[in-house]
Amino acid sequence: MNIIFQTKHINESLVLMLMGMVGIFVVMLVILGVVLILNKVTDEKKAEARKEKKEKKAQLKNNMKSV
Repeated sequence: MNIIFQTKHINESLVLMLMGMVGIFVVMLVILGVVLILNKVTDEKKAEARKEKKEKKAQLKNNMKSV
């Protein structure tokens, strides 16, 4: 079996490979952006839940002190 290395299409293949790598990088950035946005949106809800939980604890402590 003879393997012949031809160099006439190397430039085209490198451009295609570069386009593929850039595409992967762009998709990763989009996914990262979506994750960051979702974290920001859900963080506000979590903060509200923590605040409510602290308020309930404070009310329970006050009720226990008054007993």
